[in-house]
Amino acid sequence: MSEARTALGAIREHCLYCANGSWHEVEKCPVVKCPLYDWRFGKHPYMKRKPLSEAQAENLRRLHAAKSKDRIGGAQISQDEDSGGGEE
Repeated sequence: MSEARTALGAIREHCLYCANGSWHEVEKCPVVKCPLYDWRFGKHPYMKRKPLSEAQAENLRRLHAAKSKDRIGGAQISQDEDSGGGEE
């Protein structure tokens, strides 16, 4: 097992190790009496996430769009930004 940075990460790694590296087996874990059972996905099971504000949601959409452009092969220059002289 590698060194986890957080307690939740350590729990997640332990559960993966216990399930022979299979997340499907972690999901189907039959050991409900295990003290780590509720924590096995590496998330706090008793805290609900706050809903995102509209501004946060928009920032997240922009971030995902920028990342997907980077994966496809870099950001493309729009016609407005193009200086008109060179090729992309």
